[in-house]
Amino acid sequence: MISETEKKVFEKIEQEKDKIVQILKELVKIPTQNPPGENYEEFVMKAKDYLEERGIRTNIVKVPNSFAKEFIENPEEYPRYILLAELKKGSPTIHFNGHYDVVPAGEGWQFNPFSGKIVDGKLYGRGASDMKGGIASIISTLRILSEFEDSLNIGINASLVPDEETTSLGTKYLLKENLVTADYAIITEPTLLKSIDIGCKGGLWLQVKVKGKAAHASRPWLGENAFEKGILLANSILKELKPVITSRVSEYDFHDPKSRRATMELGGYVKGGSKTNVIPEEFCFSIDRRVLPDENINEAYDELVNFIEQKSKELGISYEIVVEDIEPPYVLKNGGRFLDLLSATAERITGVKPQAGVKTGFTEMALFGARGIKAITFGPGNENLAHVVNEHIEIKEVIDSVRIFVTFLLSL
Repeated sequence: MISETEKKVFEKIEQEKDKIVQILKELVKIPTQNPPGENYEEFVMKAKDYLEERGIRTNIVKVPNSFAKEFIENPEEYPRYILLAELKKGSPTIHFNGHYDVVPAGEGWQFNPFSGKIVDGKLYGRGASDMKGGIASIISTLRILSEFEDSLNIGINASLVPDEETTSLGTKYLLKENLVTADYAIITEPTLLKSIDIGCKGGLWLQVKVKGKAAHASRPWLGENAFEKGILLANSILKELKPVITSRVSEYDFHDPKSRRATMELGGYVKGGSKTNVIPEEFCFSIDRRVLPDENINEAYDELVNFIEQKSKELGISYEIVVEDIEPPYVLKNGGRFLDLLSATAERITGVKPQAGVKTGFTEMALFGARGIKAITFGPGNENLAHVVNEHIEIKEVIDSVRIFVTFLLSL
């Protein structure tokens, strides 16, 4: 039996259904493609207007060019913005986070990828699932709760950030500058409302540049072949180190059981040589090492770098390591009532109990976790539709997500 407050909430959401769809459609119509990072200001201004219509406090923060230059080449031409919103102060505080950048649309769409076309209960467009559906849910949740603020016993705030699709610049600046104060964070990336991500693997992304000496291929004794040396080093990593790493199995439950193993893949990026008859003076290959929540990111880095150093000495190889990025793994070890209540609320609304588990890839909830904020990922949309032609989202999922979030927050 639902309470009188819940009854009023559901009636309000029913009245607001068309507005929720309008918000989603208008957000999808703004082509926030990244790269390069276009139309960001237009997007945050539109979202700001939707929130301020209901008296919700907002603040637009421009990421300083000095910080942005660490991640992108042209922040002057394509500035980055973060939208902050606060509905109510309180304890505990729940923070909602979503990224508004989308990958380039590409070709071959059935409809204009920035039209927000609706067909058979689905809204089509680049970013519909990843993750403007989740952002529409955040905005709509705050708008509806603004009329039930006196019934809230917690604090609620939110952030909309750029560049998750590339460097996580937005969330990194958000947390570096302590622009968020929260006990819990819900990132509304797509999970079909059927699963709750409570953790993710970390990652080490490196390039190994093996050095040689250029010479004419007809006189190889005058040079040093960086390609051949690089192949020897890569082969040693594959034969000796990779089996050790991939033998490790996490104690945590992953959504995909195959993901419970640590992984390491070489050669996603390879570059070397300049001409067939020239001994290559440099050969570069990448290493993608995914780190389990059970592992320590610093120990994983040291293990890899120390192996390369030792093996290079044995093989007489000169090299350089370029670190592309290092991100720690994360797992929510004690979700307690927060996680249980969200799961129960979702089951009551949708009829399906979402399964909690660790996600295979890295996500920004790890950045929140590193700051001591208990973070999860849960939202409308299908991650399998992210980045594909004819990306779309079920409108019912977006409406259901608002029902879940509003009911959940009023229950805390």
